[in-house]
Amino acid sequence: MSGAHGAIGHDPEGIKGKQIAGQTLRRVAGFAHPYRAMLAGFVVVLLLGALLSLVPPLLFRQIIDDAIENRDRGRVHLLAGIIVLAAFGEAALSFIERYWSARIGEGLCPPNGWAASSKPSPGSPWSTTHP
Repeated sequence: MSGAHGAIGHDPEGIKGKQIAGQTLRRVAGFAHPYRAMLAGFVVVLLLGALLSLVPPLLFRQIIDDAIENRDRGRVHLLAGIIVLAAFGEAALSFIERYWSARIGEGLCPPNGWAASSKPSPGSPWSTTHP
């Protein structure tokens, strides 16, 4: 396979038992440091979206098992309305998630036009000489 994705590899056995060096982890943490608040927000939004996606199936179960069986149209309408609101909430969280993902991802990528032969300013995350 060619391209950047081919460089990653697809053989789980090839990486079995391998460890990531502590220096590599510290360097990655250095790249992510300026984005820690956004990363925390991103994780919170991700978890809220996952929880919100559980609402429709649970409410559909209530509609089918209780409201329809008891011929309670008011409850069917109420639960259906909550399902629609949950869908809109999920969509809104998805936009926030995508926005933060793009902001974090763009911030972690090297600046446009930066090449390996360029010399970034000392202390920037793209500097190859970290303290």
